[in-house]
Amino acid sequence: MKYLIKNGNIVLENKTLQNHLLLVNNHIIIDIIEPGLTTPSAFDSYEIIDAAGGYITPGLIEMHIHGCGPYDFASIPSDFFEKAEAFLHERGINTFLPTFQYNPKYLKNLLYALGTQKALKNSIHGYYLEGPFINKDKRGGILEENISSADFKLLDEIILNSHGLLKIMTIAPEIKDAEFIVRYLIDNNIVPALGHSSCTIADIKTLEKYSSKLNITHLYNAMSGISHKQSGLAMFPFLYKDSFFELNGDSIHLSDEIIKMSYEHLNHDKLILISDAVISAGGDFGEGGYCGIPVVSDDTGVRYKENGTLIGSNKLLPEIIVNFMRVTGAPVYEAVKFATINPARLLGLDSSLGSIKIGKASDLVIFDGDFRVKRNLKGY
Repeated sequence: MKYLIKNGNIVLENKTLQNHLLLVNNHIIIDIIEPGLTTPSAFDSYEIIDAAGGYITPGLIEMHIHGCGPYDFASIPSDFFEKAEAFLHERGINTFLPTFQYNPKYLKNLLYALGTQKALKNSIHGYYLEGPFINKDKRGGILEENISSADFKLLDEIILNSHGLLKIMTIAPEIKDAEFIVRYLIDNNIVPALGHSSCTIADIKTLEKYSSKLNITHLYNAMSGISHKQSGLAMFPFLYKDSFFELNGDSIHLSDEIIKMSYEHLNHDKLILISDAVISAGGDFGEGGYCGIPVVSDDTGVRYKENGTLIGSNKLLPEIIVNFMRVTGAPVYEAVKFATINPARLLGLDSSLGSIKIGKASDLVIFDGDFRVKRNLKGY
């Protein structure tokens, strides 16, 4: 398939190109041409796609997502992952890591789906595990039964049963033998993510040598914070600016002020926008279930019905991007970068995904000005 996209704003890593032509041949980006440098007849063999003033971006990457629409990843049947994939593609999200609490039954359907529905691996490159080695006092929406003290036999079992699909694992850095676990995860090509923690920043000095290989799970949420006297884990990316960190930009999990402060003072090459979305995200408000527990989705997020605990967002990345730009004043190319090439680099997918460059795969989406999908060109 050969096609040319015209009349669009091409969103690159560090700028946006207006009215350039984007050429694709056999699913590969082959050229980006300035307006006026060619004649229309030069592209007679190409299908012409008119972006009509929209943004042309890489497919978005939802790195931390527990569910969407009517789909709770912890409980849906294995064949529903294809439906969830289609739901996300309709919203410009072409790559995602289903995210789970630790419970083998939650993973069973995903692993079966990936083993039997090979095309899913074009969108799902693995999964994200929150726990089980976290601090119960900072568990947030994680069920207590899915938390464990450090257990090396269990860690080996988790890695073995993941068949190479475990990409990120959250641990609390104050747990016993945390440094060993961090090193062991790195040696097994799994990103250690620090989170769900009550540690002080002094408690984790031993981890500073691994900072470039670390991620911070939903910065500020479910962790010890920043203080003028004794700071906690939230201070880590301010001190160690080579560590990746996730930021939920829905203005529910974090205030606008803390989102703006983080944008202005943290490393833009390491900032990853996430939704931490759960069932209902991208769909209508209402009631549903998460890990078998009744939840309510409304304009305050998604919460356990019984106690009101905030467990996740009902917004997906396109809405997060729009809100982030509103709060921070960030240009489009930068907000998109936080949801594409930055997570791609953390996951080791940046050679093929996450940016628009000559020679890279044509994983492209055309959005309108409000980041609603006009056309998803993944696989076209």
